[in-house]
Amino acid sequence: MFLRPSHTLRTVWACLLSLTVSVAVASDWPQWRGPGRDGKSAETGLIENWDKTPPKHLWTIEGMGEGFAAPSISKGFLYVTGNVDGGQAVIKVKLADHSTAWTKVVTEGKPKHGYEGSRCTPSVDGDLLYVVTSDGRISCLKSGNGDVVWSHPFSKWEGKMQNGWGYSESPLVDGDLVLCTPGGEKATCRVRKVPHMWPEDDRCAVGGGFDHVLPAAFAVEAAADERDGGEGVQRVQLADGIDQDDGRGFAFLDLHGGR
Repeated sequence: MFLRPSHTLRTVWACLLSLTVSVAVASDWPQWRGPGRDGKSAETGLIENWDKTPPKHLWTIEGMGEGFAAPSISKGFLYVTGNVDGGQAVIKVKLADHSTAWTKVVTEGKPKHGYEGSRCTPSVDGDLLYVVTSDGRISCLKSGNGDVVWSHPFSKWEGKMQNGWGYSESPLVDGDLVLCTPGGEKATCRVRKVPHMWPEDDRCAVGGGFDHVLPAAFAVEAAADERDGGEGVQRVQLADGIDQDDGRGFAFLDLHGGR
């Protein structure tokens, strides 16, 4: 959920979009833009006319820190990132009673950049979750208690931001790999889940920051929409057919120019 930079306190809210489906039985939304990273929900019976039947405000949860990140939902819990006292944190909330299960700070102090605050939607994968902090660090946490399994700064991969606004990325889980884009000469990195980490060797001298790795089928569809005069979409990286051994299969696609 995005808030204007002037807001100092973020809230997470939910509306009932169906006459028959409640939040308690709604499908999981475990990563950025949903299960398929395509912004599509499998829910049915949604309200078609909000003027005639406006959605009902169900609840509001405050104290989620400062930032621009959307939440993810998995197995009855909500996960989100936000700036809190001490640094940028991952926060887990129990949806049944809206209580905070845990808050884990994963940076040394609040990252300093334009429009301060978190950007990452946690990627939940079973007992683990993955986040990229706005100062450029990918971390793996236990979804149960928030313990950090491993953490790696993009600077050690010679990562480079393309501007001063902070990294805005949610990592993609693909099998036993986690994909992220630190920028610089090693624009795309692949990371073993536990415990060994190593960078992908594809090189592209561009800054990172606003890229998200997407499944190729969606990226190609988005490119077609752009050619048809649709709204502009930022550059994405395709992750179709990745070779687990040498990283081949990555492709960069400029959705504005089709290159």
